[in-house]
Amino acid sequence: MGIKAGGQWSTLLASDATYTPIPGGLIGVYFPLLATARIELQPELLLSYQGCDVQRSDEDPSRLRMLYVHLPLCAKVFLTNEVNLQGGTQAGRRILARTDQEQVTDRFRPYDAGFIAGLGIDLRSGLDFSARYFGGTTPVLTETTGVNPRHRLLQIT
Repeated sequence: MGIKAGGQWSTLLASDATYTPIPGGLIGVYFPLLATARIELQPELLLSYQGCDVQRSDEDPSRLRMLYVHLPLCAKVFLTNEVNLQGGTQAGRRILARTDQEQVTDRFRPYDAGFIAGLGIDLRSGLDFSARYFGGTTPVLTETTGVNPRHRLLQIT
């Protein structure tokens, strides 16, 4: 079992507005489970503070901040004793969402899912470093607009 903490750049991806990445953070726990000599499964429980800057032609620019609980399940394939490739799935539960001016939690779907991919270094000292990308596959808005945004995260832990 280990503790995971780090920073991330987060944004939404859709063609109906300009979404600019902003910094955020994450913290949580992980449980490495040895599958074979070169493969490890790693379930995690993370609290993620994410969001983006939003610019729409009909509204003033605003900053969107969201808090999620994420449950990634990552498979790690070790290329050497320390270096590994990571891939898997991630599900999330939105806790809150707000802009600069108001609480907007009800505008966002409660659940999110997608895929993760990355590169990691697991040192013998017990420290693990990783860079991981999350691409959301589920729309995040409750209203269907035809170009419903999906989450994009780049995490360094």
